[in-house]
Amino acid sequence: MAVRFPTPRAGTGWGIAELARRHGDFALAGAVAVLECGSDGTCTRAAVALFGVNSRPTRAAATEQVLVGSTLSGDVLREAAARAVEAIDEPLSDVHGSAAYRRQVTPVVVRRALEAAAQRAKA
Repeated sequence: MAVRFPTPRAGTGWGIAELARRHGDFALAGAVAVLECGSDGTCTRAAVALFGVNSRPTRAAATEQVLVGSTLSGDVLREAAARAVEAIDEPLSDVHGSAAYRRQVTPVVVRRALEAAAQRAKA
């Protein structure tokens, strides 16, 4: 089994953020973001995945829709991160964290991943 990733183009950035109880534990909530920006700074492609919050990794389509066509300002990144909870359709709840807690922290980890991706895309 193999996983292939295309070579990033100029203007592409990535970010990963997660929240766990202890270093090395499974994530209670996590996000991976890849953003591609044009020469004018407008986001041309966005891919955002959530992990640790659903029964399976999930794309955050509503988040991606906010980003594509926008300039990656702080306000846009916060709005996009807030929309990530819409992707939580089978919320996990266990002794480590309730479904409500995971919903609450999801926008935080998504915003962190988006900020890192945006910074790398602009570099």
